[in-house]
Amino acid sequence: MTVPRPILAVVGPTASGKSELGIVLAETFDGEIINCDSVQLYRGLYIGTAKVPPEKRRGITHHLIDVLEPTEHFTAGEYARRALSVIAEIEARGKLAILVGGTGFYIRALRQPLFPSPPTDLALRERLKRILERRGPEHLHRMLERVDREAAARIRPRDWSRTTRALEYFFQTGRRISDAQRERPAPPPLAHRLYLIALDPPERNSIAGLIDVPRRCSPADGLKRFRPCFARASRRRPKPFKRTGIGGSYNICAARFRWSAPLS
Repeated sequence: MTVPRPILAVVGPTASGKSELGIVLAETFDGEIINCDSVQLYRGLYIGTAKVPPEKRRGITHHLIDVLEPTEHFTAGEYARRALSVIAEIEARGKLAILVGGTGFYIRALRQPLFPSPPTDLALRERLKRILERRGPEHLHRMLERVDREAAARIRPRDWSRTTRALEYFFQTGRRISDAQRERPAPPPLAHRLYLIALDPPERNSIAGLIDVPRRCSPADGLKRFRPCFARASRRRPKPFKRTGIGGSYNICAARFRWSAPLS
């Protein structure tokens, strides 16, 4: 009986050693790496993303890195579709597929496909964002209660991200997201072959010492490295610029870059 080829997923927080372990596994078992970090998908984002530069990949093929512009919106469902295609290509070459990254929602989307949903309506999202800024997350949650009590009961009143997503789905489709969630398709055949390797990181102080590239850069040097990315990014603050921690740092630099005198 032929044993199905496993698909490995190395997960864990920033600076826990995911990238190095992924490369070692690929060297040992003749594999290729598929990025599973939502920010590493974007071109031009380097500081704070732990993106492995090409010269340090030791000849191991990496997929789904630097494939999007910072202005592009990209969902977990779109990631799952691309990743499934890449996995099929890797296995067709007789190699081991190894997912590496810290975006757990992407792994969940691979193991349990999301229900179909329409593309993001940027105008609607902007309107809901203005309501959030003026009235707060609890007001958005009360709006959701009026149209989908079941979804509202599962979402905390201050969880504005999930609340906004549920409202977007309702206003775009006329259906409740709680009904759509019961119609999820069956898991793909590869779901039972996906094995998670979850890294237990060192103490937080040790992690803080590892994430030190931005601290070693002077403000001017940091802004020069950000310049190509900000030149392509719009004032909408696209998705990679909203990420907690990393997004905040990039936004601070964006403000400095946009309103200060040009760097030499």
